[in-house]
Amino acid sequence: MLKMKELAMENEDIAYALVGQAILDEAKIDPDMIRISYYSEGEARYLWEVGRRWNLVNDLRTEKAHGAKR
Repeated sequence: MLKMKELAMENEDIAYALVGQAILDEAKIDPDMIRISYYSEGEARYLWEVGRRWNLVNDLRTEKAHGAKR
């Protein structure tokens, strides 16, 4: 996965594909926001760093859901 992150940091199209796949797999889509939630902090930070590189994300946040931090 490290190589994919390197590619996404260098190429905006790859970054959009990576974030788009995360949206398809893990997102809750509301009229005014898209929230992608992971239980793995490492996975969340990985995606957030790619999104931040291309100005696609807001602040990274944690919350309690179903008795677990995500």
